[in-house]
Amino acid sequence: MRYRTQIGVVMAAAVMATAWVGLVTAQEKLASSGVYTTAQADRGMSIYDGQCASCHELSRFKGKDFASAWSDKPLADLHVAVKSMPMDNPGSLQPQEYADILAYFLSINGYPAGQTELKGDDASIKAVKVDVKTP
Repeated sequence: MRYRTQIGVVMAAAVMATAWVGLVTAQEKLASSGVYTTAQADRGMSIYDGQCASCHELSRFKGKDFASAWSDKPLADLHVAVKSMPMDNPGSLQPQEYADILAYFLSINGYPAGQTELKGDDASIKAVKVDVKTP
């Protein structure tokens, strides 16, 4: 009887875990669904120009370079890289400023703007996947 109870508990836990994974997947947003606003991308461009452009060529963050590095990956992966800057003071920008830079990168790579800004908190950024764009 005890063995059956343990099996039942394990099976119930497996069902709950499967349901949770499905819920997380259902909450994932694709970058192509419009996860930032045009105004946000404009702010991101200003921040990039003032904080990043002196050390990083924009070409590294758009086109084939961007696609090969970030397509089909969570936006959080790019967020980690962006938050490690500026090199002389990593993490010194506000969370929303880092999100604005991400919005700018999505914008220059042809991902459409939407009606809602990408929030600068980790949970919002983790919910977005940089989907593969087709020409």
